[in-house]
Amino acid sequence: MDTGRCVLFPTLGCPDDLTPTETAVLRFRAYVIPVLLCIGIPSNLFVLAIFIRLQMKAACRFNIYAMGIAIAHLFQCVFQALLDHFIGRGLWYASGCQLTFKLDILSEVSCKIVAYTPAATQLLSAMLLVSFTIDRTVTVYRPIQSRGDIYLGYAYLGVLICFLFSFLSFIPAALYYVIVEKDDGTCRCQLLDPTAAGARYVILMSAFCSYTVPTFVILILNVLICYKLKYIVQGKRLEAKTTARQKIERRRILGHLGVCSLFLFLSMPLVIVMAIRQYSDAMQYADGCPEYHQEIVQLTKFFNSFIAIQYTSEIWVYLIFLPNVRSEAVRLLCGCKCLMKFEVVRRFFERYVRITSSQRRQKLANMSEKVGKKVKGEREGEGDSAGTTATDR
Repeated sequence: MDTGRCVLFPTLGCPDDLTPTETAVLRFRAYVIPVLLCIGIPSNLFVLAIFIRLQMKAACRFNIYAMGIAIAHLFQCVFQALLDHFIGRGLWYASGCQLTFKLDILSEVSCKIVAYTPAATQLLSAMLLVSFTIDRTVTVYRPIQSRGDIYLGYAYLGVLICFLFSFLSFIPAALYYVIVEKDDGTCRCQLLDPTAAGARYVILMSAFCSYTVPTFVILILNVLICYKLKYIVQGKRLEAKTTARQKIERRRILGHLGVCSLFLFLSMPLVIVMAIRQYSDAMQYADGCPEYHQEIVQLTKFFNSFIAIQYTSEIWVYLIFLPNVRSEAVRLLCGCKCLMKFEVVRRFFERYVRITSSQRRQKLANMSEKVGKKVKGEREGEGDSAGTTATDR
């Protein structure tokens, strides 16, 4: 359709009839989302680089899922936070309601892309976290049979299935979303007929498979992990019987619980509000009580924007709970030879970087070689001294 006749937003200033909730949504998308993007995109790239280096040194399933989640979060930063939340509405409000630039109504293609990609990337992130949690649960309850450094192929296959399923499942969103022109001349990218089977499929997939089901599955599995964790913590008292591998695995459990706790803390309010919205739609409150229905819609948008904190802040969870991630981060930032020339950087590097087992073996071999050369030199010196004494006699 010709979108040139569509009125995007009022260009003479912000409307006076904005509700407090709608204002909160616009302010969050205008001022908080850009800050989160400036943190989230570099931090997820940094997390991806760290876990790639860790995987090259000591391969394990934890690193594979962490890399997959970092890639999914990068997609969410670009397609959901940047294109949908900030450019979609936040930029308009940040410019004093003067600058109008909505990607989803520029053309039919842009409408379908903006509708498809955020939904697919959200499902991808949720599926990866569910798969990650299932893997951690199995590892906790079967620590020997499902050790973290075996069955790597299953982890790669699981990540691949999550990517394929997520991007294929939301193809109907690209088919059913179109630009609809309202009576007042404004345009909106929305489902043409929300009661159609394909449109209902898109709504249910977005509401249940992307948010509700993953949230409750992760919550239940985390309760099981925490139940098992108390026995692991009790075993911590027997330090003499605790191996280095068990200590590393314990740290990974805590890191995973930190990631899931952040997800649950931010997703639970959205799940509750979405359930209320589904009930409001079923009871047709949009016709009988439009103010209440609009308030629920704005609350859904607000908590949906609030999820951006989760996919831009997980680097801090990894740095807090995983010492090997901290060490690799310092090694990646300060390991450059030009920086190691400075005494402060070298001391910081030596203090916070943990050496790997191969480096430890190399260090012991070098020390043994030095001791051997020293002993050999002392023996040669003693031989020369004995020869000189005999000559003098």
